[in-house]
Amino acid sequence: MLKQRLYLTTAQTGHRLELAGSTLIVRRASSPTAEITVYRDRVNDQPITLRQGEGWRNLGFSALYVTWPAGAGGWVELMVAGHPTDVIGPPEIIAAPMARDVEPEQVVSGAATATTTNDTSLIAAAGAGIKTYLRLVAISNKSAVDTVVAIKDGTTIKQYYPAPANSGAVIPIPAPGLPGTANTAWQFACLDAVTTMYVSAIGAQGV
Repeated sequence: MLKQRLYLTTAQTGHRLELAGSTLIVRRASSPTAEITVYRDRVNDQPITLRQGEGWRNLGFSALYVTWPAGAGGWVELMVAGHPTDVIGPPEIIAAPMARDVEPEQVVSGAATATTTNDTSLIAAAGAGIKTYLRLVAISNKSAVDTVVAIKDGTTIKQYYPAPANSGAVIPIPAPGLPGTANTAWQFACLDAVTTMYVSAIGAQGV
């Protein structure tokens, strides 16, 4: 396995990389919108545009040609594995989010309290075209009322978590996390009025 980081500071067209393999993944990137266009073996091959977590398997290449526009900025880190002839089965396109690692600037969090059954904002919308993937939710019910907390993607309920009286829980969500709708806030709501419900969450921004 080989890793190589590309800095997207100056525009490139058909920049040749001496990389060979059968698997290519954009393992990490400086931002969820950083992207490159990749050609296999020759610059006039069918191009594939990739962002963090995207790539392919079972598609051999003896070189890569990459293109990105002026003003792209940031960087992407490529992971290459296998040999050009190590192809078992049909080609497979890997769609984001595949990468398990995220950059610190992609991590977001939020915390809020509630006493009613109204929706309460937890993590703000990430911006146009950007999703927030929930990685962890923590709940603490400081009341004598047993209830349930609904975790919402905007106004759409995605998860229910029990919140027994005077108890709490920390719920990790396996990578890549629970995806939200692009540019939409995560919210929560108690199904019953309580004295105080504390809810916090950690997520990662992506596409």
